[in-house]
Amino acid sequence: MRRLTALTLATAVVLGGGIAFAPAASADDDEERESRGACAATSFFEAELESDDGEIETEFKVKSQVAGQRWTYTLTQNGTVVSTSTRTARADDDDDDDRDDDSPSPRYLAEVDWDRDRPDTAGTDTFLMRAVNTVTGEVCSVTATI
Repeated sequence: MRRLTALTLATAVVLGGGIAFAPAASADDDEERESRGACAATSFFEAELESDDGEIETEFKVKSQVAGQRWTYTLTQNGTVVSTSTRTARADDDDDDDRDDDSPSPRYLAEVDWDRDRPDTAGTDTFLMRAVNTVTGEVCSVTATI
């Protein structure tokens, strides 16, 4: 198993900023990185990469204020599109956005997520995780190299 040697944020979010991948708790030789940030309008994303047993697990979640809207997700690995799908944001019954009641930020009422396992290729792998709201055109996007 190859350990993550470097993880850098090449582009954060269209019209966003200040986003960075950070190490998360890991067990044994597993390496994990996470990032959270604002999308281009009112939505929020969470991204995670984990290297484990010759695979890289990718997770991308978008939280929005509107249930029922469709999001198209594209996962690119080393410049090649490896997965594309469209899903509908569902009502989020689990309010785990760690927001206190006095916060001026909105509550996220819906979410959509994608999980994909990819082969851990020799050398450096670069991933682009991108979701586009098919109704509003809002973009959530992050690029990471591991």
